Amino acid sequence: MGFETFMAATCLILNTRFGMIRRMSIFDTINKLNLPKDSYVVVGGGILVALGLLEWDEDVDICVTLKVYSHLKSNGWQEEKWKDISVLKHDVYDIGTRFGVWSAQDLLADAMMINGIPFMNIERLLQWKREMGRPKDLRHVELIERYLEDYESAPIR
Repeated sequence: MGFETFMAATCLILNTRFGMIRRMSIFDTINKLNLPKDSYVVVGGGILVALGLLEWDEDVDICVTLKVYSHLKSNGWQEEKWKDISVLKHDVYDIGTRFGVWSAQDLLADAMMINGIPFMNIERLLQWKREMGRPKDLRHVELIERYLEDYESAPIR
């Protein structure tokens, strides 16, 4: 069984527990960007939305290579600062070249592919969420821990 098939089966198991919430919208929104393969990773809560664990707040955080970042900036994307880090903002997208201490290349190394889209590895996200420690992050930590418990006990692996 392939990983994407496993993820679909896992989502069905988890959706019984957590409920399915607008899962496909995020995929369409990411695909609209037509980013080159191996040049980006969806970071932050995107993986939770993709797995059906969290309602999508219509915000997509993406870590990209420097080449993609420069291309988007030259095409008029607005550059802003977030905690002294430059990010590009456009519509529902927040784009940066790093997420925490990781570059796009670092994140691609163990990204979780769902519907052909690379998402940040959920265990890295768990580490980051614990370090951030905001109330929102702590709620996400609980969701991730429950997901990982279910994943480990799932009969299909």
